[in-house]
Amino acid sequence: MGEAARVGDAIGHSHALAGMIGGTIVGGLIAAAGAVAAGALFVAGLAASCVGVGVLLVGASLAVGYLTGELATKARDGIAEAGAGSLTPAGKILTGSPDVRINGKPAAIATVSQVACDQDGLVWRAPSGDYVSFPMVPCGHKTYCEAEKCWLMHNSDGSWQVFDVSEQAWHYPALSDEPGRLQMMTDLAGNAVSLFHDDHGRLTELVDSAGQRLACRYLTTANGLSRLSMVLLHTRMASCRWCTTPTMRKGNW
Repeated sequence: MGEAARVGDAIGHSHALAGMIGGTIVGGLIAAAGAVAAGALFVAGLAASCVGVGVLLVGASLAVGYLTGELATKARDGIAEAGAGSLTPAGKILTGSPDVRINGKPAAIATVSQVACDQDGLVWRAPSGDYVSFPMVPCGHKTYCEAEKCWLMHNSDGSWQVFDVSEQAWHYPALSDEPGRLQMMTDLAGNAVSLFHDDHGRLTELVDSAGQRLACRYLTTANGLSRLSMVLLHTRMASCRWCTTPTMRKGNW
């Protein structure tokens, strides 16, 4: 177990990770060699059981297996400790606990901190509801998300485009202080659906490439919340209307 961190103790970089990896590999090789040797002795013991030395060989196989296991463990721990001990000091702990002391020094504590990054990325909410993170890319470039199998393209005019392997694409405006609203959806066949929002971010219209249009109407409830109340479908042949009737229940809408 490592020593407890205190105010004034040195911090820095070490080869602890390399030591753990190297120790695991060396220990594994020793354990494997021991398993092979123990297995050979065990088989030989079974074969020689008729001549009276079989029991000794079987016992020897158990002893070899145990000793090589202990040796593998010591080799692994020794290499890992050597890597952790190769600390190159790069500073020291400055602050600690106001009321917990270790050997006369304040104990180091970890607190929740906030950081600022000057290389922020983007977060896209996929149709599945998952949040997908992308790194920031300059205009004219794109980046790929392996988890969602989709690309993020930063167009030359500042707008953004997300598209997947089926070539279905979601189009967004240039970045601002507000979350980007979906402006258009397109596919490989050339179909397109344009979306329009009001100043409150509410969807007001959807217009597809065939000329059909969906119009959304909203009402304000008694407690001041906005709720979708009606959807109108306008086509080249006819117009239809769907209404939503609010239901009464306790609590907020």
